[in-house]
Amino acid sequence: MKKELIIGIIGVVVFVGLTIFYGSQYNTMQSPSVNQPQTLGTTETKIGTEPIILTLSEIAKHTTSSDCWMIISGKVYSVGSYASAHPGGSRAILSFCGKDGTVAFQTKGGKGSHSQNAVNLLASYYIGDVGGKIKSANPNTQSLSASNTQEDYDD
Repeated sequence: MKKELIIGIIGVVVFVGLTIFYGSQYNTMQSPSVNQPQTLGTTETKIGTEPIILTLSEIAKHTTSSDCWMIISGKVYSVGSYASAHPGGSRAILSFCGKDGTVAFQTKGGKGSHSQNAVNLLASYYIGDVGGKIKSANPNTQSLSASNTQEDYDD
């Protein structure tokens, strides 16, 4: 009888220990940490509880090839992931990271105008309006297909 009691107590202790361990792991996954990086919500991007407002100073922070935001006609686009695939070369995009590239986009850098396909592609990188909150849950999720070739952008 003593042996069964000891085995039973050990079983209960192991069960309680596992319950506490897995319960704490679940709570850690569910509650956001103060030190977690910026997270993307379903309708707006937030750091902590504050939504990011697309001010000129906020846009100006995004100036790298991996994090390039550009203003075109009062709208903000996150185009860093597309820069290397741009038919005119990445410099055409990267030189306007954090800035207003409206004239450059509308005039194709002084070489004409972009095609409707290019305008449609740009829309997939839209994250919000200048002065507004970020609207896109996943900027930079646009995948490029092999059909996006130089002739798609020539008009």
